[in-house]
Amino acid sequence: MPSTTAFFFRKIAAGNAPYNPSWNEVATRGANSFTGNQTISGQLNVTNSFYTSTGVIYVRPQNSTAEGGEIRLLGAGSNNTWYVDNAGGRLRMHHGGISYFDLAANGNLGLGTHTPDYKLDVNGAVRAKEFFVETGWSDFVFEKDYELPTLEEVEEHIEEHGHLPGVPSAAEIQENGLEMGQAQTFLMQKIEELTLYVLEISEENAALREDSSELRERIHSLESKLQNK
Repeated sequence: MPSTTAFFFRKIAAGNAPYNPSWNEVATRGANSFTGNQTISGQLNVTNSFYTSTGVIYVRPQNSTAEGGEIRLLGAGSNNTWYVDNAGGRLRMHHGGISYFDLAANGNLGLGTHTPDYKLDVNGAVRAKEFFVETGWSDFVFEKDYELPTLEEVEEHIEEHGHLPGVPSAAEIQENGLEMGQAQTFLMQKIEELTLYVLEISEENAALREDSSELRERIHSLESKLQNK
């Protein structure tokens, strides 16, 4: 006699009388709908696509080459159906044949590109509230042994190369891009060099003012002597 707490999903086999019938297990045939929480003890196979084992769900590869397991998130109405799959060892989210999210095996993340070369590789514009860049800085300009180029040397470099010394050219930026941390260091270096140039000019102006004041005193003294003759 079965336990009264057991719950079986069975149906009478076709052609059997309702008394002492043969039974078919409906859980292994056709489509079944269950309401409420269901607990499955053991392995679950659905058309050999995925299975469970020790509390883990496994999705089988689509083929034996590069196409790994795939989960499809169907869109309601005319909305897109999203595909999440293992494509050649990378985690991919795509729809309409376009990949929008690719996480490579080395941890690089691509948005709009499936071949990310950096930890975050974005093929498109990025908008953010703030960026924090950890990089070196250019306070070496204020060290005693720093050789500040003369303004004449800077002018010669600009005439010959068309850009400031120590700064990438427009052609280099177009080919290789611009590293934000490096760019900020370049800019600060030039600002600090400009500060030193301004300080030099200020010292020269102070010396000129002092010389001018002495000249005025001498001229005034000579004028007084001439008037007293």
